[in-house]
Amino acid sequence: MDISKDSESMRKRILIMDDEEEICKEVTDFLNEKGYEAYYALDGLEGLELIERKRPRLLLLDIRMPKINGLQVLSQLTERYANLTVVVISGFLDAEATAKAIDAGAAASIDKPFKIEELYARLIQPLIGLPYE
Repeated sequence: MDISKDSESMRKRILIMDDEEEICKEVTDFLNEKGYEAYYALDGLEGLELIERKRPRLLLLDIRMPKINGLQVLSQLTERYANLTVVVISGFLDAEATAKAIDAGAAASIDKPFKIEELYARLIQPLIGLPYE
């Protein structure tokens, strides 16, 4: 079977949910260049709406966000989106926050600031694989 990179339906989707637009744009651009279908939301409510509409395979989730925070988002995801892999990204992760995120269903966490290449090699590729199924 020939898999064309032009096939949008075959691309793995990644949502970045963070209130820092610069980080969102940088990570989104990087992942789109790698072949994923990446997009972002700047608050928890917008992110939940995008999850419902786009059904991403991976969520990069900040803890501190407006409207509803990352832990609140996580609590809403665990039952409805069992196939969604979540990586928590935050500049405020301590052992307790990390434990809460993992208990709430996150697969992994990474502290800000991070290098996009490290995020990609250490977490994105191992957790969801290459951009095309």
